[in-house]
Amino acid sequence: MVCDVHFGKMWYVHDIIWMCLILWSEV
Repeated sequence: MVCDVHFGKMWYVHDIIWMCLILWSEV
């Protein structure tokens, strides 16, 4: 259970970082 939550958090952060990179590259 803990591993699943941790994995979910990692993907959540991963998506945010990708969003920032995409927005940053468009500027």
